[in-house]
Amino acid sequence: MTIARTGPGHICARYLTRARWLARDTLSRRPAGAAAEFLDAHAAELSLSPYCGEQILGAALGEAARAIAAGARPLARPPAVFVDFDAPLIAERRAIRRRAFDSAPDHWRSARDEARAFCRRSNFRADPLARDLIMSRGSLRLQECLWDHPRISAPPAARLSMFFLLLSLDENANALRASAGRLRKQSGRASIRRLLDAARQIIPADAATLAEISQLRRARSKSVRRDASAPPEDGARARTTA
Repeated sequence: MTIARTGPGHICARYLTRARWLARDTLSRRPAGAAAEFLDAHAAELSLSPYCGEQILGAALGEAARAIAAGARPLARPPAVFVDFDAPLIAERRAIRRRAFDSAPDHWRSARDEARAFCRRSNFRADPLARDLIMSRGSLRLQECLWDHPRISAPPAARLSMFFLLLSLDENANALRASAGRLRKQSGRASIRRLLDAARQIIPADAATLAEISQLRRARSKSVRRDASAPPEDGARARTTA
């Protein structure tokens, strides 16, 4: 199976791998209660980020904190948002968009500035692989799915920043695609560095986590299809015929 190195699923897998490592590392250094508090505080900080990857990392760390506080193993399964990030959830998303745009008169300038600042910071990252991941089409797709998703804890002002960053990622992705097209015409083949970057990008932990998320997403899709094709219950059938 070919794994898209910057697809939405791969981005989710990278951040879930990171969250699991952070949870284990924090537990190894602190008592359970202090570890839960530390992870919960980190999750609250990430909930203010304009970037989808940091938002899902925050969602995972918040769930890990709750599991530790309850005496359970943290992140034994991927959090729901890693599986249903593209679920329609029409009513919930509409309500979240309304709250975000209602806050726009007071926050739109700061939200726009935060999105622009994030793009500037990303362009100057020392790690070109991390920079490419943030500016990829996969990030654009995940950002589109998550900015109004009910399973992240972002407040309305942060969601507004996510919306502005969505526009910036779209512009960057289009520019990168045009630049890549020009390079292909000039060189006719992929650069050696790009091939090496692609080989390094998928570490075994990421690949295993991606397979775990993909399996749960397939199971969810089958369940949705079964529900859609199931005959209505007697009460619903009676109301329909009436």
